[in-house]
Amino acid sequence: MSRLSVFSALSLLVAVANLLARPASAASIQVEGQTVRVQTSRFSARFEGLQLQSLRSTSGTEWISASGENRPQFFGLDFKSFALDAPATTTQLSPDSALIEANKDGARLALWVRVDASSGDLCVTPSAMSAKDGLLAVQWNLPVAREATIHVPLWGGQKIEAARPFPASARWEWPFQWNAQMVVASRSNQSLMIWAQDEKARFKSLQLKRDAGLTTLGLESEATGPVHSNRLAGGVEWRVNAWNGDWTRPARHFRGWMERVYGLKAALSAQPAWVKEIDLSVQWAQPDIELLERMARLHPPRKTLIHLASFRTDSYDKMYPRYTPSDQAKAFMKRAKALGFRVAVHFNYLGSRLQTPALAAVGALSTARIGIGQPTGMDVGK
Repeated sequence: MSRLSVFSALSLLVAVANLLARPASAASIQVEGQTVRVQTSRFSARFEGLQLQSLRSTSGTEWISASGENRPQFFGLDFKSFALDAPATTTQLSPDSALIEANKDGARLALWVRVDASSGDLCVTPSAMSAKDGLLAVQWNLPVAREATIHVPLWGGQKIEAARPFPASARWEWPFQWNAQMVVASRSNQSLMIWAQDEKARFKSLQLKRDAGLTTLGLESEATGPVHSNRLAGGVEWRVNAWNGDWTRPARHFRGWMERVYGLKAALSAQPAWVKEIDLSVQWAQPDIELLERMARLHPPRKTLIHLASFRTDSYDKMYPRYTPSDQAKAFMKRAKALGFRVAVHFNYLGSRLQTPALAAVGALSTARIGIGQPTGMDVGK
């Protein structure tokens, strides 16, 4: 049996095993040739082969742009994506699930599509097998309707609109840049969320593709290393569902899942009482005492948190892990405490500069950028 045949058979067996463990669903999936139709109480969806061509709320709101690139793609170590130019075959696995796959020249792209019986979520698990080494991820593409506003937790949170070019096309890694594994689209007091309920911290990324007002979401399931010889990717299940109301409704749904899975309420209850009083945060402040005096006249110090960027004898973000405070910072902290401010000093968790003496002791444990092998850290390549 060929490697491709074994991969296809294993995918089918895993899908069937998961189905047998679940109760029947009120939603349905119907396969007609290369067309897969999904119907739930909140939305309907239509796949033509591997392409999601339509996803429409019961209110009539369409979320998918027919003009965008909506085929799943391979994503290699050269950070370039490409599709598989081959016809797709569809297999009905049960009344609420189907397998869509395309094979060509030893390569394979597949989508396992199902409806969650308890939530009504559309669940899509992309997988890929490459004919050559260096497969980094399989990318599922969703071109979002131009009329929708996209809310995505990039660097904390950003809003994407067709008329605004920022942010530009880019790839965002989870959880460093893409801070939560979810995206919400909203229009006309309706909302749609695409998210993962991944409790195993699988590698994943979000690629934004911006073109003439059209935003395509490239949801990537990354392979586990070493990837230079890797030919398989997949395993992350992406969920999709629609809500009545603005973007905050699905966002609260995702937050509720996070609270249950990661025990966030218990963590929040351990916070000191003063944290709940903070309503103003001053970012990247310098140890300037005059700044403290002026801020104290503008806003109650006990409700203000100051992020002190430069507090060490070394320059900003240099020579970690050396944390010797400067005399100026000591004076600043003393005055801040007297006035009642809360101060958080800056620590860079991303990495150290390669020039730091401490690197000699931990060099064997350092990390490298995937694909190019360059060490991660500050001032790399300078």
